[in-house]
Amino acid sequence: MGTHKKITINAASSVIQVLFTAILYFLLYKYLLDKLGIKLLGVWSLILSFSSIANLANIGITSGLVKFVAESILEKDNSKLGKLIFTSLISIVVFFGLISIIVFFSANFFLKFVIEKDFLNVALKILPFSLATLCINAIGGIFTSVLEGHQKNYLRNFIYIISGVILIVTTLILTPSFNIVGVAIAQLIQAFCVLILSIIFTLKINRNSYFSFWKWSKNSFKELFSYGYKFQIVSISQLLYEPTTKILLSKYGGLGLLGNYEMASRLVNQVRALIVNAN
Repeated sequence: MGTHKKITINAASSVIQVLFTAILYFLLYKYLLDKLGIKLLGVWSLILSFSSIANLANIGITSGLVKFVAESILEKDNSKLGKLIFTSLISIVVFFGLISIIVFFSANFFLKFVIEKDFLNVALKILPFSLATLCINAIGGIFTSVLEGHQKNYLRNFIYIISGVILIVTTLILTPSFNIVGVAIAQLIQAFCVLILSIIFTLKINRNSYFSFWKWSKNSFKELFSYGYKFQIVSISQLLYEPTTKILLSKYGGLGLLGNYEMASRLVNQVRALIVNAN
């Protein structure tokens, strides 16, 4: 497949994936509004943003992984590729695990200042699911980055579309019985779906087994860190923007306002993503 054709297919599939996700979230939010109400939707939004602070643990690893995977493929160096994957995997598990533990045990102290008292227990109940989802998504991000390094972005987009279908189906099944916890469980199932499919596709496009090359490499970690931290420094302000905004809205505007903000900001971000993802 020629370079131009690859770019066209990858860009087109990104646009399709964004449009699909926009429709999916429209249907999802409509259902959750009818089933849970605007305040519980606000709780869900706040916990998602609060737990997303754990993304600081990424330190730009997945950003660097795309570049170095592409280089190892060009060099036909299976050993380097295996070391990159395994080193990224161990780093993500350790860093996300540590920060998630900190976020979990500090949540009770911080959330009581920004969330209505009646909803604090509900928020704390779904927080573990949200943190687990974040960690699983981070691990899945390693393998989707490997797919991007192979210029197989269309496979990544296909995975996100399939996982989106699973999210809305499991939400419809679980929410009537488990309320907002059902939504959190549905997101966790979606994360596992992304992880499993991305691993399957990663192994499929690599005809040879790279498990024998999966080893920790200090040099690979240095490469990933020295390249990725520059991106992370830039993205920290963007990363903290969403939780800061939602915490302030919850504190001074209430969960109802936060629920409406969640839907409005999602719409804006999806329209923006049509251009950004394709680029």
